[in-house]
Amino acid sequence: MHIKLYKIKSMFFACVYGLIFSAWIFSFTPDIQGVQSLEKLRFSFVHEQGEDESCGLSVVSSILNLYLNLAVTEADLLNQLAEELQTTRKVTMAQMMRIFQAYGYQTKAYKIDMDNLIKAVQYYAPVIVHYDKPELHFAFILQADKDYVIVADPVLGLEMQTAKDFQKKWSKTVLLVKIPEQILNKSVLKKAIANTIQKYTVLERIAERKW
Repeated sequence: MHIKLYKIKSMFFACVYGLIFSAWIFSFTPDIQGVQSLEKLRFSFVHEQGEDESCGLSVVSSILNLYLNLAVTEADLLNQLAEELQTTRKVTMAQMMRIFQAYGYQTKAYKIDMDNLIKAVQYYAPVIVHYDKPELHFAFILQADKDYVIVADPVLGLEMQTAKDFQKKWSKTVLLVKIPEQILNKSVLKKAIANTIQKYTVLERIAERKW
């Protein structure tokens, strides 16, 4: 009888201590669910490219659709350039310029340094950028300063890079699209920037958490 009582008491206290320990552990556990929900936002503000080499088409469709409110997809643009892209999905900056011009938007390509990129983003965001390292690629910039760059990448989604890391990849080539202020969807642009900052703030807090 005493042995049974002892076992029952032992099991009871084990359960209690287990619950207390679990509660203590969870009080120090990062909000992983919150991080996952933020991760889902990666492609809310840039189209994920549909094919391995279609980053340029994805960048153009993202800007036309998400920031200029036009019903345009990567597939639509591919159809428009079907004759030119029979054996590849890669587009040149000249082809990207022609697409924008077909929709009524003036464009201009430049070679600039980081200081001028920061200025360009202030007036022309989203600004299309070209990478030449580690491989040729297109993305676009939503915000930039001397320390950080918020990039919308059709492979990686929205991300924040240090200006130093960004410059290692960037060829210094940009494509500016002249968008009338009243047409640009500023609320989407602001939300994309705010969500990216929020995401990286959460990740920094998790990284700095002492266990």
